[in-house]
Amino acid sequence: MSQVPRSILTEHVTSIRARLIGSTLIVLAVLGLTVILYSATLSRLNQAVAVLEAGQPAAVLAEVREAQYAMWLIPAVWALLIAATLLVAALINIHSVAWPVERLTDAVSRFAAGHLDERVRIEWADEFGRLGEAFNEMADRLQVAYVELEQRVAERTRNLERRSVQLQVAAEVARDATAARDLDELLNGAVNLIRDRFGFYHAGIFLLDDRGEYAVLRAATGEAGSQMLERGHRLKVGQVGIVGYVTATGLSRIVLDVGEDAVYFDNPLLPETRSEMALPLHAGGKIIGALDVQSREPEAFDEEDVAISQTMADQLAVAIQNIRLLQETQRTVRELQAISGRYTQEAWRAEQSRGYRYRGLGVEPVSEQPPEVRQAWLEGQPVISGAGDTVNALAVPVKLRDQVMGVLDLHFEGEPVSPETVSLVEEVADRLALAMESARLFEETQSRARRERTIRKITEQMRRAVDVETILQTTITRLGEAVGAPRVYVRLGAEVENEK
Repeated sequence: MSQVPRSILTEHVTSIRARLIGSTLIVLAVLGLTVILYSATLSRLNQAVAVLEAGQPAAVLAEVREAQYAMWLIPAVWALLIAATLLVAALINIHSVAWPVERLTDAVSRFAAGHLDERVRIEWADEFGRLGEAFNEMADRLQVAYVELEQRVAERTRNLERRSVQLQVAAEVARDATAARDLDELLNGAVNLIRDRFGFYHAGIFLLDDRGEYAVLRAATGEAGSQMLERGHRLKVGQVGIVGYVTATGLSRIVLDVGEDAVYFDNPLLPETRSEMALPLHAGGKIIGALDVQSREPEAFDEEDVAISQTMADQLAVAIQNIRLLQETQRTVRELQAISGRYTQEAWRAEQSRGYRYRGLGVEPVSEQPPEVRQAWLEGQPVISGAGDTVNALAVPVKLRDQVMGVLDLHFEGEPVSPETVSLVEEVADRLALAMESARLFEETQSRARRERTIRKITEQMRRAVDVETILQTTITRLGEAVGAPRVYVRLGAEVENEK
């Protein structure tokens, strides 16, 4: 494209030169033709004079010769002067027309080649001077437009890079959120990631307390953040700072210049803050806190920052809520396990203490408890001890839900107890605990079923009676039969009061 203006101007320069040279040649040709005609006329005049010279005095002939010479000399001189004048005029015209156009052509070519600072030096006050001024003005405007375009492209590129970083950070927060199982780990990782990737001055996460009155700082960056966490920094919801505003209204807020915002909370630990953005954390249809970021630059945030950062805040809020639910579920499971363990322990404590021993010939009851049995019962761990010079004892607790139900005590003669044997006995002890618990639950279920049947049977017989006397007799009779009591008494309140 840079060759187009140059070719056009070159054609114009060539055309101007051709016209100037052509005009000069025409004038010279006319002048030459005039000289030729004049020479021919003088030649015929000389011939006529030569005819008339015969018989003329010498003085007359001398005058004639002078007149002839003058007739040749004066026109020749004028012809030379006119020719020289024409040549000089042609050169002047070429210099004043072609050279300015050539310089303008060179300037346009260099400008088209990318030298936007190229300008034409104005040395003429004619049309070429005005043309040069027009070119310089056009070049100035194009250069300004080009610079502005470069600035807009650079700004757009920076914005795109920033948006890309924001989306990448949002994806990283979402990834970390799915893998995190500890709330503090999630929050600390999120604020440090946001600050480092975006280059913010400060980042913090506030969570509402149980009563929803204060937004309590749970994670923050830098030394200032550590100090605020140590002193339990919190802001009143709806009253203090833009964090209080956001947690009360659920709406994001930007402070472009902290010195001009009436809601801004001036934190002495963060003196370099110039702009701030707070985003609500929504989860389960309610506000659980706020994400607060601060910058050293004024007007560091815009609406696009809010839109992208809010997506990141929403993902973070969902992760916080999931971890809270997970922790609550784990706490509930631990409580249920503890309750179940206590129930199991109490149930087995109610069982009659018993023991059995196998000696190769059969099973017999036993009442003593060797030392390794007591130790395994108290510690809840397998115990290996020597019971004699050639006997090794292995005591393995029988546990269910971390509660010891009994102990398997094995005595070996000869070789010491191997780890494989300990592992085998532990597995058998686990299976034994499950089987014993299943049997106990089955017996308990049967006992409850028998009790319910007895109660239902007595109740049905009581309902068949039509008077109080029959009801009382039926009740004490069937109750005594059910519990095996030979004597059953029933007394009414009136008799007791009369006896008193």
